[in-house]
Amino acid sequence: MLYGFPGETPEDYADHPELFERLHHLTPPIVCVPIRFDRFCPYFERAEAYGIEDLRPHPAYAEIYRGASPERLYDLAYNFVGDYPEQRQFKRYGNTLNRAVQRWQERARDAALVMMDHRGRLVIGDFRGDAPAYTTLAGAARLLYLACDRIQHRRRLAELLVERDGAPASARRLDDVLAPLLAAGLMIEEDERVLSLALSLDDAIPDPRTYFPPPSCWPHLSELMSLLDAA
Repeated sequence: MLYGFPGETPEDYADHPELFERLHHLTPPIVCVPIRFDRFCPYFERAEAYGIEDLRPHPAYAEIYRGASPERLYDLAYNFVGDYPEQRQFKRYGNTLNRAVQRWQERARDAALVMMDHRGRLVIGDFRGDAPAYTTLAGAARLLYLACDRIQHRRRLAELLVERDGAPASARRLDDVLAPLLAAGLMIEEDERVLSLALSLDDAIPDPRTYFPPPSCWPHLSELMSLLDAA
C-alpha cells in the first residue's frame, strides 16, 4: 500500500479505512509505506514536472560510501529523496492508513466472506466480524450479485433487470436491490461501478488452487449449507 504521491490530497484516502474493513477476507498488503524515488522512474526523470525539488541520494548512501563526493554519490545511488509540498501533510493520513492495514493483517487470518449458489438460491456467509452473519438472495438480488462477480456499471445492471422483468428498470428499483447489499458490506461501489465481494465455494472442490476459507470458519459452513438446502 503506497501513499505520499506528489499531487495527492488527504481526501484521496478518506474512504480507505472503511473500504479496508470490507476486504479483511482478502490477502492484505504486506506493508503500508510512502513512495520512494528510484532512478529511472518518472519522478526521477521528470522531478520538476511533479514539483519535486532538491532530488538527492538517500542519506544512507553517505553512510555506506563515506568520503565519496556528492557527485559520486549521485552516480552510485538508486534510491533518492526530494522535497515537495505534499510531504508536509501525508504523515497525518499515513498513520491512519497504517493502522487500517495493520488491522487488516490481523483480521485476515480468520476472516472469510463466502457464497454458495444452488437452484436459484444464493447464500452468503460473512465471517469477517465477531459473529457470523448469513444472507440469502433470490430473484433480482441474486442475479445482480452474481453479475457483479466482475465489476459492472450500474447501466449494465439496469439492463439485466430489464431483461429479467421485461420492463424498464428505474433508478429506484436498482437502488432497492443494491442498497442493502452495499450497506452490509457485501458489495462495494465507486463511480457507479459495483463489485461483489464474496468468494464462491462452488469451485473449491474441482480446483485445489481456488479459495477456501481459513479453518476458524469451518464450523460455520454447515449452517451455510443448511440454509442452501432449505430452498
